[in-house]
Amino acid sequence: MSNTDIKIRLESLITLDLVKKPNDPIPKLDECIINLIEPLGMKGYRNKDKTLTKDGVKALTQVLVQGLNANIQGAHQKGNWDSAEHLRYVISELERSFVAVVDVIEENDNRKTSH
Repeated sequence: MSNTDIKIRLESLITLDLVKKPNDPIPKLDECIINLIEPLGMKGYRNKDKTLTKDGVKALTQVLVQGLNANIQGAHQKGNWDSAEHLRYVISELERSFVAVVDVIEENDNRKTSH
């Protein structure tokens, strides 16, 4: 990074609410709350009602993809999980969870909007 470069930090906060039934050993996903946290004054990521624009959704996706990539590479470097096996697991989970019906909530400055 040069002296003239500007560093911009984008963050995401993902919260999963799970429901566990008494006789079921594995909790089920009930709700997913998503939030893109961008610097104040950053333009183009939010509509007037504070929901994400297409560019905001793209930025959120990049934060998630890069975070997932770092998680896979970090686990591999530490010897916790082979990266190819880990990536196959992620793809399998994406396929499996994509067909599940779940409430997705976009959090906007402490205001929740259902999708």
